Amino acid sequence: MSAEELYKSSVKLLNEQNYKNAFENLQKAFDLSGRMWASREVWNCMPEIKESDEAKLAYREYLDYLVDHDSSEAGIIKANEMLSGSVYPKDVDGAIKLYERLAERGESLAAEMLGEIYFLGEDVKPDYAKALQYFQSCGETHSYIKRYYMGLMYMNGVGVEKDTAKAVEYFRGIVDSDDPWKTMDGLYYKAQERLAEIDTGEAAGRNQKE
Repeated sequence: MSAEELYKSSVKLLNEQNYKNAFENLQKAFDLSGRMWASREVWNCMPEIKESDEAKLAYREYLDYLVDHDSSEAGIIKANEMLSGSVYPKDVDGAIKLYERLAERGESLAAEMLGEIYFLGEDVKPDYAKALQYFQSCGETHSYIKRYYMGLMYMNGVGVEKDTAKAVEYFRGIVDSDDPWKTMDGLYYKAQERLAEIDTGEAAGRNQKE
């Protein structure tokens, strides 16, 4: 079977909740093509996968295999799941190490995730210098993570000198994006709220990490 045929078969198996065979087919498709297939379809199945120990095991084995074979996309997903603790046991240190490894390879989303982790300080001690370093290292990206948190930093003078004009520029980069899917991202609405606060001068007193 070709990679595309394996992909189509795996989608059918996912719909049938036959996750073990679905992930086996997706692994074979990866071996043939060197790319990750059916990411959106797997994402749609995640609520069911998280409810089944057998399905979670199959998914972990699939991700582990792809990460061992240098799939950056799978690496980001695995680190995300390690950080959340929903599919893997929660492992903040392990997630950070995996993000760092990916960032060193030039994976901009991994650098953005590290910036967010150190900015929010929910799983580690806040470190705004590190957050800024990671955000600046990832250059221009399609993700809104860097733009939103850099906007917050300049809006509130957290880790950088306060600069409302720069904050507006970062938030506008989200709100005015040509991305047709932007309204599917929660940061789009948060950026709108921050711009409204700047316009009305109501930012004072708000949680500076929101």
